[in-house]
Amino acid sequence: MNELISRFDDAIKSQWEPLEMPTATSIAFINKHFDVELPELLINFARESKSFSSLFLGLGENYLDTANIIS
Repeated sequence: MNELISRFDDAIKSQWEPLEMPTATSIAFINKHFDVELPELLINFARESKSFSSLFLGLGENYLDTANIIS
């Protein structure tokens, strides 16, 4: 998985500030809010990728931030 993340980060250079890291609390909140179960691969990708914010909204505890999936 780390090699794929590294390749993604090399291909997609983030133009955005890094997002707040997902926590167990934020993932539980998001899962409950949307009545879903976020896949572990997505959560790990959010934690490890430097360029996650280029294509995805944040999964951290900053729920009022416009870059967060909840807002």
